Amino acid sequence: GDAQPLRVYSPTFILANIGQSTPFPSATNVITVTLASTVLLRGSPDEFILLGGLKGSATADDSALSIQVSSPTAVPFPTVATWDGDVGGDMIGGGFLGVELFNTTVIAPGQHITFSFSLTNPSAAQEAQTVTATWSGISGFGAKIANADANSILPLPGSVTGDARVLKVYDPAFVAKAIVQTSVLPWALNTIHVSLASNVPLSGAYHTKITIGGLVGSSTGLDAQWNVIPNQLQLTYSAQSAAVFGPNASWTRETGQVYLALHAGATLAAGQMC
Repeated sequence: GDAQPLRVYSPTFILANIGQSTPFPSATNVITVTLASTVLLRGSPDEFILLGGLKGSATADDSALSIQVSSPTAVPFPTVATWDGDVGGDMIGGGFLGVELFNTTVIAPGQHITFSFSLTNPSAAQEAQTVTATWSGISGFGAKIANADANSILPLPGSVTGDARVLKVYDPAFVAKAIVQTSVLPWALNTIHVSLASNVPLSGAYHTKITIGGLVGSSTGLDAQWNVIPNQLQLTYSAQSAAVFGPNASWTRETGQVYLALHAGATLAAGQMC
């Protein structure tokens, strides 16, 4: 229908896409935006790209928040933006990013603008936010709701579609957890393989322990007369987590629980499989 004579769009962002790099709580989250306008955008005082609705971030207000521009590459484009996150409650609603173009910047109609910036996710879960894009100022035009990235699978353990929607954040949790065994035979030595990944860092500085429960019915922890004896289980780790845990885990047969303690100076990074 666009080829019909004198069909004309109103001034607007004909393209407005936005996505994020992580839904992990308290993580540094890279937000990527792609815009294209139906009209020429020319840098001038008091005119700027305004993103709204970026609510819930823990990033404090910043008059020079760093942005990274991937296009246009041949056009002068600012490297900082103004961020008002309303963390201190000084702006109703909050969650605004303003990008003021240089006086020498000219963006042609239909030309893609792609840039990214980093925000800190909140420490608790929240739903994805509805983000708007506006060209604000004398020649400005109304807000357009940005298209959220609802389809990408992020390169993170446990990621699902929808995780790339902006400021979608989960509560702290194990996002990947799997357990398998090597034998079903009676009286056999049975090796249990466990894989875990948390969406927050786990630090040994806080005496962190991981508890695996429900392993009931084993005879491990009994002597020849079936008396319960204190037990330590020998552990074997993958290469990336060998320095995080000790060589043994505490084992309580009655409850079927294994306790893994992190070394005092060790940290298991968010998303790191162990």
